[in-house]
Amino acid sequence: MTALALVSRAAAVPPRPRPRFLRVPGQPEREYYLLLPTNLRPGAEPLVLVHGISRNAPELVLRFAELANRLGVPLIAPLFRRESFGQYQQVIDPRGGQRSDLALLDILDDASSRFGLSARQVALFGFSGGAQFAHRFALLHADRVRTCVPVSAGWYTMPDPELAWPLGLAQSPLPIHPRAQSIPFHVIVGQRERDDDDALRRNPALDALQGENRRARARNWHRALRKAGWSRASSLTVLPRTRHNFSCAHRNGLIETVFRLIGHQGIE
Repeated sequence: MTALALVSRAAAVPPRPRPRFLRVPGQPEREYYLLLPTNLRPGAEPLVLVHGISRNAPELVLRFAELANRLGVPLIAPLFRRESFGQYQQVIDPRGGQRSDLALLDILDDASSRFGLSARQVALFGFSGGAQFAHRFALLHADRVRTCVPVSAGWYTMPDPELAWPLGLAQSPLPIHPRAQSIPFHVIVGQRERDDDDALRRNPALDALQGENRRARARNWHRALRKAGWSRASSLTVLPRTRHNFSCAHRNGLIETVFRLIGHQGIE
């Protein structure tokens, strides 16, 4: 390839945008990372990335950035600090009462007002503890979520009106949104997530209801949604050779799988 061809090829590749770290004014602290693709389309739907208990929000944005930039998808990754949002996964922290769902709503409104993003509806992704938050947020705020991709959650809120929240739908902090049953929940779990897992919450009652490992719990929750008559567009994907580790999932095609599931076609 000639030097001129190399220059032309380099000029055709859009520069990679850098993630921005932002704070919503006021208290409690509501912080997030934002990536705006260079070819951002007016009205483009944001993809919200929710971290697990390692609070690796910057890593999520960086891992998703290349494909998001190519597809023109804005990324929003909230940072739920342990000091303010210890049990963010349950939406309302049972110890401090802090509401992580309201924090995310504030973040979406902030990103919309600052950058003109169309954030009335989003695609919502969460990994591990973030998957717990993501599907619960979708149950309560289904008007703001077009599709939800919970990956490798430790446990789930079952579609059972008799079980108390967060194990089931009874006594939920807000009424379950009537649109929740129409949301496609695209569940992803690793093939090797049947092994010992020190981070997995275990007790006899939970094991009996949902299963003894993340893979069983993902299958059982997906099956429960189908049995309850929730969205037939929901799906279950098992990532091959994948254990409970975000980097491992990334190496085995997680990012491409997520973009396909939320509706972006032609991804290699």
